[in-house]
Amino acid sequence: MKPALTLCLAMVLGLSACGDLKLRKMKSDDKGPEEFTVLPVKPLQEPSDYKVLPAPNSAAGNLVDATPKADAIVALGGTPVIGASTKVPAADSSLVRHTSRFGTTPDIRDVLAVEDAEIRKSRSRMLRFQLNQKDLYSKVYEKQILDAHAEIAKFRAAGVLTPAVPPK
Repeated sequence: MKPALTLCLAMVLGLSACGDLKLRKMKSDDKGPEEFTVLPVKPLQEPSDYKVLPAPNSAAGNLVDATPKADAIVALGGTPVIGASTKVPAADSSLVRHTSRFGTTPDIRDVLAVEDAEIRKSRSRMLRFQLNQKDLYSKVYEKQILDAHAEIAKFRAAGVLTPAVPPK
């Protein structure tokens, strides 16, 4: 019995040593390229005639490059703007009016960047002296994580129709 228990314990310890905490690490020590950033996210397309292709230009985008803003606009029912224009097309004015009906903050990115930097800075002082820093990401944002089940119970108590939620 003891050899089997010892073997089982050794296997558990051996497998637990294989765990990788780099997936949720807030800072990267690696200065090299990320090989997964070059994967195409759209299907590759072959032109009908290779002679009519434009000359290669590193500044121009490829057909398979990710276009998250244009994809989001299409998903919301808008028309993607071709070019560098930041003006909203007339056809999308109702979409913009609906999404901004409760007001907007023009400098929201700057505001969030400052607030996030303050949160990280204040939390890093406390977490710096811990002996075992396992999941720094969760510890930094711990106070901002919503309990999905408590929120859905609150909405249901208020009479709001909610979708089904997975069990705890």
